[in-house]
Amino acid sequence: MSQAFPHRYHVALKRHPSELCELQYNDAVPLVVSPPPEFDGPSDQWSPEGALLAAVLSCYVATAKGISRHLKVALVDYELDCEGVLEKTKQGLRFTDITISGKIYVDQPEKAGRLVESAKEYCLVSNALNVVPRLEVELCQRE
Repeated sequence: MSQAFPHRYHVALKRHPSELCELQYNDAVPLVVSPPPEFDGPSDQWSPEGALLAAVLSCYVATAKGISRHLKVALVDYELDCEGVLEKTKQGLRFTDITISGKIYVDQPEKAGRLVESAKEYCLVSNALNVVPRLEVELCQRE
């Protein structure tokens, strides 16, 4: 059952033995993060940039699942990607583009209506960003 608002979230960070950062959230497995390879970090670790895109994509899917339940449409499967473009701007380094692409499979596309757009509109992570994600998502029925 959902809790009353406001909801509060807490993430802790500490130095990892490898000199990277270790993030802890509730009882979840700790997440070790480092700078991305573009900033001389290793390619085999999560970076804040990758974690941001993961947050956008996973929130988009969670929102789509909630909307599909409301519409009484089964979200059967999804194959999605999220790509971000980081650029130097007058305000400093910023993501100037985030694109979610791929396919969402439902059992009744005729009832799903604006599922793809509504998930973007109500995604709380996307709503917290300075850039509005673009969608290249197709709503499909699994054969």
